[in-house]
Amino acid sequence: MSSAVPLSPPPVLGPGGDQLPAYVSNGVIGLRVPTVPLRPGLAMLNGLAALHPVLGIEYSPEAPYPLAGDLAVGGVPLSEWPHCVQQPEQRYDFACGELHSTFRAELHGTVLDVEVLTFASRSHPALVLQEVSVTADRACELTLTAVVSTADVPGRVERRIVEVSGPDGELADGLLRFEPVGGISSSGVALWTQGPGGEGAKERADWWGNGDLATSYRAHARSGPQVPVATDRGHGAQLGPLDCRPPRGEVAAVGCRPRV
Repeated sequence: MSSAVPLSPPPVLGPGGDQLPAYVSNGVIGLRVPTVPLRPGLAMLNGLAALHPVLGIEYSPEAPYPLAGDLAVGGVPLSEWPHCVQQPEQRYDFACGELHSTFRAELHGTVLDVEVLTFASRSHPALVLQEVSVTADRACELTLTAVVSTADVPGRVERRIVEVSGPDGELADGLLRFEPVGGISSSGVALWTQGPGGEGAKERADWWGNGDLATSYRAHARSGPQVPVATDRGHGAQLGPLDCRPPRGEVAAVGCRPRV
């Protein structure tokens, strides 16, 4: 007798109103993914602790959001024109634990149809990954950026390294150690991306926002049914020592370390 396929809820159309954002988790990392998933959401990390600035007690704080991003056409970024987003839709696939998000945006006279796949790895619980695919209605110069965002996350960036390499080559686009309020623990994030155009089209920001990690890809998008513009990025949290070696090129690791 074959096992039943898990039932997935119906898609959520539009901004979602007063509903909570979509939730993706593997028990170690939990993400609240916004309707437009390139915007920073909320990330929680099992074992991360902070000292409440008012009550003076230990609590579970936010961690840097690992799967933020941006896209731009002709130098016009979506993050500065959020009202350009139309027809947002999100749906769960409970059979494989994936969140599928789609939306349309018009930037610089170009209409973009964007598909975003987000999931938290169960075989490697230190990883969360996302794939972004963009379809343009005409040829354009497109920039797609992957960001580890610390925006509005209480705490401070303790250490930031861009381009992490080892004897076998590049291990990660960058590393970030973030200390929540109170300094009783810290979390680490490793960012790894893969995009169109090869390494020549890849650009890592020396500084971004509050000290966020950011990697951008520039590509000439052709009009058609499927523009080959996509990026995979991963970030994770791993209790114990920091380790940024990507498993079979998937990527991203990092840890939560209590202060002694």
